Amino acid sequence: TKSQKYQWDASDIGKLLLWKFPFSTPDILFDGFIKDSVKGLNMCIEQPGISFVNLNAPENLENMKTDIVPYQCKSDGLTPATVTLGNKMISTQNQ
Repeated sequence: TKSQKYQWDASDIGKLLLWKFPFSTPDILFDGFIKDSVKGLNMCIEQPGISFVNLNAPENLENMKTDIVPYQCKSDGLTPATVTLGNKMISTQNQ
């Protein structure tokens, strides 16, 4: 059989993920930055079994956190969107 060589992502984030999470890259990567204008914004993750990491980039990637519990919550959902094209109205709201 012919041996295969794998090419790894040479980017810095790729190297970081390979080093910190070898062969098990988290499903969700959060850099940890929150703009001042959205300080009250909550991130809700409602998918069981998903892996997560807060890279904590504001503190130079020190003390990365993989605990998803602070981000597990139920959201109220999104407000339905409505678009009018000519004389036809299209909505994402359940009928």
